[in-house]
Amino acid sequence: MDGRTFIVLCVLLRNTGRLKTNGLVSIEEQVCMFLHILGHHVKNRTIQSRFYRFRETISRYFNSVLCAVFQLHNHLLVSPDPVPENCSDERWKWFKDAIEKSNDTLDKFCQVLAKNKMTENQVIANDLQKMQLPLSDQVLVMQKFMQKPEVAEIFKAQQSEEQKLQFVASLLSGVFDD
Repeated sequence: MDGRTFIVLCVLLRNTGRLKTNGLVSIEEQVCMFLHILGHHVKNRTIQSRFYRFRETISRYFNSVLCAVFQLHNHLLVSPDPVPENCSDERWKWFKDAIEKSNDTLDKFCQVLAKNKMTENQVIANDLQKMQLPLSDQVLVMQKFMQKPEVAEIFKAQQSEEQKLQFVASLLSGVFDD
């Protein structure tokens, strides 16, 4: 992350009111600790020695920045446009509802994360079990496979719709080897 992007993130967190400075630790330092922990996968003790803060302080500010970034999902995440019905690319007809379903999943996931009361942790666990997060991963896998010319040729060689569905299912289940 370059300096400009870091400043833009800090300004965004400050202007939306999601993160506040309390006189001891500035917003820039809070975000810096947060990004350092995420980017370098370091422990709380390492940050304690580097920033000269107590571990409780680091943990508190990490959690506050994490919640602030989660609440910025409307600003940071853009919903993808659905594929039009008259799309000429034949491989998209298999995934016409996948993008819409992944949008619903993302919205549901963000609503679950917005709950911050201690008594609602059970709801979070139950909601996460019901969601079908691999659907968007399957779309990405299919995009990756369909970009390979040999896979696209095999897909086009399938005669019936049932054979094409079986081929797609075999790709998604990992039967097809690169």
